[in-house]
Amino acid sequence: MDFSQLKRPARKTKPLDPIAIFERRPSLPNTPNDLWRGQTEALNEWHKNRKKSDVFIALNTGAGKTLVGLLIAQSLVNEGIENVTYVCGTKDLVLQTQREATKLGIECTLRTGGDFSNSLFETGKAFCITTYTSLFNGLSVLQRKHFPGAVIFDDAHVAERMIREAFTLKIAAPGQAELLKDIKSLFEPHFKEYGKLPSLESAIDSPFESPIMASPNAVKEKAERLYSLLVDSGINNNTNLKYSFNHLKENLGHCAVVFGYGAVEIAPPFLPLFSLPVFLRDVRRIYLSASLNYKSDIARAFGRIPDLSIEPKNDAGNGERLILFSDEIPQKKIDYRFVKPLSEKHKVLIAVPSYRQAEAWKEVGIPPSSDDFSEKLQDFREASSGTFILVSRVDGIDLPHDTCRVMILDELPTGASILEKFQWDTLDMKNFRATKVSNQIIQLFGRINRGRNDYGAFIINGRSLTNWLKNDRKLALLPELLRKQVQLGL
Repeated sequence: MDFSQLKRPARKTKPLDPIAIFERRPSLPNTPNDLWRGQTEALNEWHKNRKKSDVFIALNTGAGKTLVGLLIAQSLVNEGIENVTYVCGTKDLVLQTQREATKLGIECTLRTGGDFSNSLFETGKAFCITTYTSLFNGLSVLQRKHFPGAVIFDDAHVAERMIREAFTLKIAAPGQAELLKDIKSLFEPHFKEYGKLPSLESAIDSPFESPIMASPNAVKEKAERLYSLLVDSGINNNTNLKYSFNHLKENLGHCAVVFGYGAVEIAPPFLPLFSLPVFLRDVRRIYLSASLNYKSDIARAFGRIPDLSIEPKNDAGNGERLILFSDEIPQKKIDYRFVKPLSEKHKVLIAVPSYRQAEAWKEVGIPPSSDDFSEKLQDFREASSGTFILVSRVDGIDLPHDTCRVMILDELPTGASILEKFQWDTLDMKNFRATKVSNQIIQLFGRINRGRNDYGAFIINGRSLTNWLKNDRKLALLPELLRKQVQLGL
């Protein structure tokens, strides 16, 4: 046999153009027939500028940004970029994104726990869909062993909060009551020196008091003792705390220590983004969002101003909303007595800012735990009636069309961290807060309203949220259509 006649198998060329990838998809059930205009414009513009390091793509909620992100991810894999990573806010969104990829016939790998769902990502044949927590935690396998050559940040508006959580140690009662007591005792002399010991006691004991921060000098002075307290408590074996502690353990003296209701938070006052190699090295980063309206928001979340912003004009995702204000309905009090008969015929999503606020709705529903959240949410999607209580979650929940038509927004969204509440209440950072809250409100209105042919009824409940939406300066922070829908409701 003449082996010189044998040739290498011809290498199949894979398309780089994301639109060509879409056009070559297999004919599968529920596969989208075509791309919307906004999606096409976004993909064309990105493809022409694919070598740029930081690209921001803005598409309305419900306008198909996930499909855009998936096609970009596959295009980067086809180009040969190593360890392409697609990041979502929650495990539920990871699974939802995988379902969208399956519809397109795109193979991918999931990582939501301790392992990969298959070997495709590790062998360079597919991208990985994972959570912000998996990518940014202090012991991240993805950053240590599978450093991404490209990252698609879906729902980029949640990134700042998720990255901050990765750098935040929250010691809370009752789970860490003894450690909380020890940290409080460590700083008590300094608060006493400045006559603030009663304020410290009030901040920890009352949910209605503002948080209080230890002085930077006190933190610097007590950093070594604080480190010893944390290590002696077994923090390196604590599944809730060890990941953020790994980020902070060498820099405790530079952190803010803030005491609030039943808890203390230890976190950097400003996000040390450039301690994260993902933002330091030559990585292609694509940011997808519906509600990051200002470049300052992007810079604060990612430490970078985008090289290119792609914001196609389109009305996809602009659904119909009937917005009703409970204080304008004299005959009805909007509480569990109103919801109970309504939920026997319809599905009602109730969004509240805290578990304390959720207590008011316990007659009609109990919030799911973090362990069974995705399962309970899927049960609600498939049900024909009932309620679902959403606590302090403004994004990552998609209930389009008949999966839910009625939503109650009960009170104004609050800060995700004690440090944020300190910034708002004590430092009086009103403009910073207004921007944050407006993004949260935009996201809330997108939970049951996901497309141009979608519609839903929204009941605004609670004085603080009502007053916020009735304030012209704050209302101006919302997108034009949502702003008009609120005004029509009023």
